[in-house]
Amino acid sequence: MSRKNSLSIRFMVIFLLLGVIPVALAGGISYYIASDSIREEVYSGLGVYGEDASRGLEDFFEERAYDARVFSNHHSIYEGLTAGRSY
Repeated sequence: MSRKNSLSIRFMVIFLLLGVIPVALAGGISYYIASDSIREEVYSGLGVYGEDASRGLEDFFEERAYDARVFSNHHSIYEGLTAGRSY
């Protein structure tokens, strides 16, 4: 009876290992591939947002430079600035 239990335990361990090892390998490979592709997708998405933010900042500063040119060429603003000076 001891020999029968020993043999059945060996078969159970062998079949369990034959089932678990391939599943563990497939899971590990799938995890590696999926995490790599997700990482690439996130980085490419961040690049798009960075470019968009950069364009927005450039537009903002170009508009402020234009506003400064308009105000500096406006006669009443020039008079107001020079009237306030006392040397």
